[in-house]
Amino acid sequence: MIELDEIQSVRERYLQRLLTLCAVLGLPLLALGVSEAVEIGRSPLSLFYAALYAPVAVTALFQKRIPFAVKTLLLVSAFFALAVHNLFHYGYGGTNAGVLLTVCVLVTVLLGQTFGMAAILAGLVSFLLVGAAMVTGAASVSVDLAVVSRQPISWIAAAGTFALLAGTAVLIPGRLQRDLVRSLRTLKNQSEKLAASNAELEREVLERQKAEAALRESEKRFRTLFEYAPDAYYINDPEGRILDGNRAAEVLIGRDRREIIGLNFLNAGLLAPNDQPKARSLLRQGAEGLPTGPDELFIRRENGETVWIEVVTVPMDMDGKRLILGIARDVTARKHAEQEARTLEARLQRAQKMEAMGLMAGGVAHDLNNILSGIVNYPELLLMDPSLPDSARKGLKTIQASGTRAAAVVSDLLTVARGVAMGKETMDLNEAVRQYLETPEHQALARSCPAAHLSLDLAGDLLPIQASPVHVKKAIMNLVANAFEAVRCDGRVVLSTANRAVDRPVRGYDRVRPGEYAVLSVSDGGPGIDPDDLERIFEPFYSKKAMGRSGTGLGLAVVWNILRDHEGYIDVKSDETGTAFDLYFPVTREEVEAREADGPREDLRGHGERILVVDDEEIQRDIATRMLEHLGYEVVTATGGEEAVAYLRQHTVDLVVLDMIMDPGMSGRATWEEIRKIHPQQKALIASGFTDTEDVKQTQATGAGTYIKKPYTLEKLGRAVKEELRQRGGERGHP
Repeated sequence: MIELDEIQSVRERYLQRLLTLCAVLGLPLLALGVSEAVEIGRSPLSLFYAALYAPVAVTALFQKRIPFAVKTLLLVSAFFALAVHNLFHYGYGGTNAGVLLTVCVLVTVLLGQTFGMAAILAGLVSFLLVGAAMVTGAASVSVDLAVVSRQPISWIAAAGTFALLAGTAVLIPGRLQRDLVRSLRTLKNQSEKLAASNAELEREVLERQKAEAALRESEKRFRTLFEYAPDAYYINDPEGRILDGNRAAEVLIGRDRREIIGLNFLNAGLLAPNDQPKARSLLRQGAEGLPTGPDELFIRRENGETVWIEVVTVPMDMDGKRLILGIARDVTARKHAEQEARTLEARLQRAQKMEAMGLMAGGVAHDLNNILSGIVNYPELLLMDPSLPDSARKGLKTIQASGTRAAAVVSDLLTVARGVAMGKETMDLNEAVRQYLETPEHQALARSCPAAHLSLDLAGDLLPIQASPVHVKKAIMNLVANAFEAVRCDGRVVLSTANRAVDRPVRGYDRVRPGEYAVLSVSDGGPGIDPDDLERIFEPFYSKKAMGRSGTGLGLAVVWNILRDHEGYIDVKSDETGTAFDLYFPVTREEVEAREADGPREDLRGHGERILVVDDEEIQRDIATRMLEHLGYEVVTATGGEEAVAYLRQHTVDLVVLDMIMDPGMSGRATWEEIRKIHPQQKALIASGFTDTEDVKQTQATGAGTYIKKPYTLEKLGRAVKEELRQRGGERGHP
């Protein structure tokens, strides 16, 4: 309580000082009182004085150990006893009533108004009792006071005066004390509230300081993250005005941020025109407090470069204002990679489709080749008979021509199959163009389209290539024929060659890798190829031309596969002004060898050399036997590899004509490996219409000779046999 705090503390200090004062001043007063008592012969009075002083002195000496109430009671009792004693002996005059009044005030100050009123009552009772004793003579006083002291009215008046003075002395300080206590209590309550408010304020200030420090730290972290983020960060207001940006944003747009801060990004020349509506929509959503993205946009750098970006926007509040935080990332490389992946996937699917169709075509071609051998070769053998009637000779030539055309289709199928073995040599692409122009096929095309004009633009310093002349001329023939048809036999076709060094990949229909190339171009001024058809023009049998009037649909498929077999590339550019095909052939630094002119047929005749023909097809064995016997060779046949190996264990031959594909039984390569074990120096030719190029190369690498493609012709077979025997030298004896 408030009394036990500030008021009680004041009372304690007051009582402490009062006891000390009474102990100090009471000692000489005690001496005077004892001296007076002895002098007047009243020794017991000195004991009374000593009894009053002793407790006060002891209390003053040991007051810290004595409770406040006990100290107060001892002091007040001493004063009260002294006041009553003086009333008995001296009456109510002098200081006697004053001492009793002092006791009342002292009690009020030390113990409160209630105890002060009790002290007044006790003093009043003491007055009345002493007065009664004086009036009745029960007590005696000094002679000087006898008259006054024995009159009842005097004691009553003295008692009334005492009560009035004591009441005033007690009530006023008591009232003041109560008001002071109330004021102190109010003050303390207010002080406590103020202290609590101050503590709360201090706590709030501390929390605010902490929050401000955390905010500053957060802003510092945000600024650091914002500034050094790998993605482009920017802040704009709902109207699109750019307020800030980081370093990555500067790199992304290729401009200093100070150049664009304050500008509206819709009008700052950053966005591609086609993306303006999308950007306005994103800005509107951000202004409405909605996050957006990821969305893709095109932006233009200051140098004119177009960049593909991915944007995410997030609404944010800063200083009570609605702002929009944008995060942009350059995805140009990713988009190009995705586009490249789609392109590669499309190319892979296209290659797989063409490979599957090529395998099918190859299987069909192999069977047709064996069938056509009889149609092509037997007429040739029959026409050797000089006694044959002209009517029969004309029919046989028609059959032979039809078979030859069918063989050409089969040759195309084999080319599409990509497993066809082709002899490659160092050649001049310009020479191939000139040779094509002299072919009967081109002469016939020129006669059928007299209004079409073929222009040549051949590079004089064209580098040689390693290629198959037959297939290169086949590619030229197919492209020129398509070009003439594109101009509807009434327009200009340009056939050109050029050296081209590619130092970085060229994106086109094919992706041309870096390297040196001799490029053959065939362009026309036709209406162009529809974009939907452009992706399929190299598929076998795909054609938009009239069925039965414009070939087989294999022409461009043959061209595509020829380039693949030569490790080259093809590119096509087409629009409404025309179409251009560019064929990229890798160049070689080898010199082109001069080609010897074919000798007359009489030079193909043999001198009785023994030749072993190994083939699982009876018709092929029969055709080869007849042709070789006609040329003067001795022919032995074997129906398979096992029979050939068994024969050669017992005999020797000058030359083996070995079919590469024999099913069932040993393959041509396996047969050759067994023959080499028996006769390591054995001469051999490889014959087939369709085989694995690597298989042919491996067989030739182990000693086999030239490859002969079926169906046979007398000249082709005779020249290959003659050349092989001549290169290997000498004749072999026969058992």
